[in-house]
Amino acid sequence: MSTLNLYKGGRPAQVFPGCASEHDFVLPYPMTIAGEYGRGDFTLGDSIHAAYRPYQQHVMADVTPGDTVNLLAVPGEHSVTALFVKIEPVAPMLAPGCSSVGCIANSMDGVTLDVVAHLYDENDDARTQPPQSALALPAGFSGLDASVEQSAHAFMQEYVPAGSVMLLGLRFLSAPVTAGVTFADLAGRISLVVKAHDYQYPWQQ
Repeated sequence: MSTLNLYKGGRPAQVFPGCASEHDFVLPYPMTIAGEYGRGDFTLGDSIHAAYRPYQQHVMADVTPGDTVNLLAVPGEHSVTALFVKIEPVAPMLAPGCSSVGCIANSMDGVTLDVVAHLYDENDDARTQPPQSALALPAGFSGLDASVEQSAHAFMQEYVPAGSVMLLGLRFLSAPVTAGVTFADLAGRISLVVKAHDYQYPWQQ
């Protein structure tokens, strides 16, 4: 089983020539979600939509059942107060037409997944080092069938201590069953969102 990262934040690694809009973020992890824009509550979210997002394709092409793809990084001294996942087997098109990007309508058939959350030390690389701990998520976020449109929501009370980072993502349990389709061809969309709260005090400008 492998761990792959698609979260945004932290130190950006330059990717040349970058023809497919690749990006990568390496240690250190982000120290705040969006503190430069204000203090308080934030909505942090991203999605797997590989068929329409070229920078995801090179990561998703390496995914096999059992692998985890991290989408969100919540820094230390932040709380997570809500969790939301939405699965759209046929997502709204982001290109002129499905056929123009080789979209496969039933690309999500056979794909099942869990939403997962792990705590890491802020100096640990999740791709090569084990987490400090796995968080027990509320019911409704495991064994999800990606071929069925659905969503799940739950309130949470999880605090990320200083010196740690919470990585949230998707653990893929089974692969597409459509002939010739890999995880890099997923034309549906799997979105993961958390509500987070930071604790910057007023003199931190």
